Amino acid sequence: MVRFTPKRTLLALATTSLLFSVGFANYSALSTTQVTPETSALICDTDLQHPIQVKVTPQNEIRNGQRLDLNVDVATSTALRNVTVKLTRSHGARLLDSVAAKSLGTLSEKSTGSSLFSVALPNQGDRFFLEFEIQGEGPTGMVTRGATYNILPNGPADPGTPVAHPSGETVLEYSAKRIDR
Repeated sequence: MVRFTPKRTLLALATTSLLFSVGFANYSALSTTQVTPETSALICDTDLQHPIQVKVTPQNEIRNGQRLDLNVDVATSTALRNVTVKLTRSHGARLLDSVAAKSLGTLSEKSTGSSLFSVALPNQGDRFFLEFEIQGEGPTGMVTRGATYNILPNGPADPGTPVAHPSGETVLEYSAKRIDR
């Protein structure tokens, strides 16, 4: 049994790192292939995207104590059967519809569907969060996508500053700050 003392441990570490550096130096010297962006062996030419795309759009003004109608647009890149849109959590807002899940039926490849949800916003509060679940049967089984909508009844605290984009377009710039501190 070998007992390691600080002196032996340092010697073992020095020897190991020397062997690794010599080994890697010899390996790189033997390598004759120069890898550049032009000669890269791996090229990814696919577009990896979820088959369901979702967009939530308010249909009326967002104010405390008021009704808010939200249109949930669903687009699919593959054919789906039995597509449903479900409001899973409302975090303070109250669902006004009789059902939380609505059927879109069958969506063919590259088609869209939409569903309207109505919620009542509380009289007080500056932020509410809605969570949706979109689900359908695809060629390889069930496909599910989540979507969220952040409701700021009285508008954002920072209205933004208009800034000229290099393209010439005017965009709104918002200051960033940590909210967890």
